[in-house]
Amino acid sequence: MKGFSRVMLAVCCTSVLYACAVGAPKRADYGGADNIAAVQDSMILGTWRTRILNPVKGEETGSSEFTLNADGTMSGTSQSSADGGQMVFEMAGTWQITGEHITTTIESMKETSGNQVAAFAQSLVASLTKGRTTKLNVFESSADRLVVVAEDTGQAQEWTRIQ
Repeated sequence: MKGFSRVMLAVCCTSVLYACAVGAPKRADYGGADNIAAVQDSMILGTWRTRILNPVKGEETGSSEFTLNADGTMSGTSQSSADGGQMVFEMAGTWQITGEHITTTIESMKETSGNQVAAFAQSLVASLTKGRTTKLNVFESSADRLVVVAEDTGQAQEWTRIQ
């Protein structure tokens, strides 16, 4: 995915909706050490599941899975449940590496659950996120786990490799 990761996917959707609804509360800084000086394609290619490590109070984290492909494209799905019911978003975009950062851009997003509330949310989020670039600082890396921190929001995410 959110800006992909606000990469990634659920993160992007739920964070934007939450911030619009109630204002942006203060996010705790991620306390981990930044141990990565450079990112290599081999470290990030594959399919990942995300988890927010420093959520703000009331932030819905949902679930998000995305794939980073060798050709610089990405795709993913974000799911969340809210008062309006289940919401499922599919996103596509691009990624690139610059030093210790992964930069992602969302090119398209669509709501696929058929939920009316989600369709409205999708139109709002799509207008706010299309073409949005997110710069992620990679703090930690192992074969099956990454920790990334979004430069603009400070949101830390754990990415766990699925494939």
